[in-house]
Amino acid sequence: MFGVGLASAAMNSVLKNNRNLLRKKSIFKNEERFLRTNPDHLQGIRSKITVQKISAKQLKNIRTKTQKEQKKEIFKISMFILLSIAILIILFFTLLTPTPQERELANIQLAAKNTAIFEQKKAEFLFFIEDGDTWLKSHKYHNAIFQYKKALEVFPSEYDAHYRLAVAYSFQCQYEFKGCKEGAVEIRNMEKQLSMSSMSYAEIFTKREEIRKIKQVFEHWGE
Repeated sequence: MFGVGLASAAMNSVLKNNRNLLRKKSIFKNEERFLRTNPDHLQGIRSKITVQKISAKQLKNIRTKTQKEQKKEIFKISMFILLSIAILIILFFTLLTPTPQERELANIQLAAKNTAIFEQKKAEFLFFIEDGDTWLKSHKYHNAIFQYKKALEVFPSEYDAHYRLAVAYSFQCQYEFKGCKEGAVEIRNMEKQLSMSSMSYAEIFTKREEIRKIKQVFEHWGE
């Protein structure tokens, strides 16, 4: 009895395994059905996919639209570049343009520099004038004339330097009998300078009298 029971259990196990194998084989049936699809059915599916032909007008419209889009993109890029350049230029000049405080400081520095230059030239001018006066008092007319000319190199339009130069020429003309022509030329220059002067009438009258007296020396000794 025990042997019959074991044989029965073994047979049940075999049958169970066979049923499992049959289930696994059924998995592949769907794939087989797919592979065995009716060719007519496939042809029907293909016939449903149709390719529509495009006319020349449609191609032209597409081309025109594409070109317009490209132009828009080019325009946008160009505007972006121009705007960037404009911003860079504005920033460049903004950085270079001095502020009001910087301009004021620059003006102060320039004024100080010009004042220093003027004071230096004024000191040189006064030195030549004073040295020329010293030589004139010592009757060294040639040296006095040289120094007065140096003073006129510093301030060419200074009337007092022209007047002293004319006086030195008048003494040289009167006592050394030379420099008379140069003195006469200097007198004419002084008269011309007075005619364009902005001095008052009284000042011009006084200076003309001074010139007239010196002019008489050249007219008398220069003959």
